Amino acid sequence: MSPEFTVTGMKYIDSPAVTRNMWMYNTMNDLKIDSVYFIKAKLTIVDDIGIVKAYFYWTGVYDEDRFSDSTSFVDTWIKKPGGWQVVSRVITGLR
Repeated sequence: MSPEFTVTGMKYIDSPAVTRNMWMYNTMNDLKIDSVYFIKAKLTIVDDIGIVKAYFYWTGVYDEDRFSDSTSFVDTWIKKPGGWQVVSRVITGLR
């Protein structure tokens, strides 16, 4: 995960993106995943850029609220000297 990694959502496109540090904090402290099932995933690579589109179903608990949801995202990866690193996630579908 690149130091400049950010997460945003189409629903919140005008809101500030979530930074890598905040994303990692939320993931490690507030999110407890029970299961993840990828329904579809597609990778496209052009030179040193990779685009991953995925649609998945997951269940778990976020900040003590149980969820069960299907959603989708688009990740942008860049090939750097140390290997591939994700630099951006756009959550494209929320119910």
